Amino acid sequence: MTARMRKAYKLDQYRQQWSEGRIAKNKETDLSGMKKIYSGHQPSDTDIDDITWKDLAMDSVYSEMNNCVTAVGDYSLYELLRKPLTDEAELKKRDSIISFIHDNETVRNEKKYALDRIGNNS
Repeated sequence: MTARMRKAYKLDQYRQQWSEGRIAKNKETDLSGMKKIYSGHQPSDTDIDDITWKDLAMDSVYSEMNNCVTAVGDYSLYELLRKPLTDEAELKKRDSIISFIHDNETVRNEKKYALDRIGNNS
């Protein structure tokens, strides 16, 4: 199978998964390493502390949301959940980006394909 054929096959898989409302989960993430890395940053007043994180069962929320295919994506999602935005302009900007990716199949699939090729090297 040629590289072009493999890419076409993967893009077709992404389209089908999206249309069926399913996302392929690639792995279970070990959050202990993620927590250790995150503990090295300087907390702010808006960070979700460990007790609240546990009370809200955020490990389960993270695991359910995590469709990342790279270690950087894993950490970015974890940080996003631990440090919720409170600035309205930043929230609107994030919403705009999410809407753009959601509404643009070609962009979404090309980005996913590129990230899949990088893979998770954690």
